[in-house]
Amino acid sequence: MSPEVLQELRSFFVSILVDVAKEVLPAVAQTSEAASRDSVAYAHRPRELLRPRQAAKLLNISERSLWSLSNAGQVPCVRLGRSVRYDPEALDK
Repeated sequence: MSPEVLQELRSFFVSILVDVAKEVLPAVAQTSEAASRDSVAYAHRPRELLRPRQAAKLLNISERSLWSLSNAGQVPCVRLGRSVRYDPEALDK
């Protein structure tokens, strides 16, 4: 493609992005303002998963014991690739 055509395409896509941003940004701003005012919105925040060291400390056991229990299926865990995480609510149960 010629440089002129590429420049026209670039300008076209930039204009589309600007138009979309003008429509979307006010809605996002209103939503974030409403969420900051509404304390109920914070109740729906996703829970943070614990790392093995944090989970072992919460259960008052060693990391090695936690690993053994996790491998045996006695302690529920979430595996994300090579990472292992623990849900605090599941550990409470």
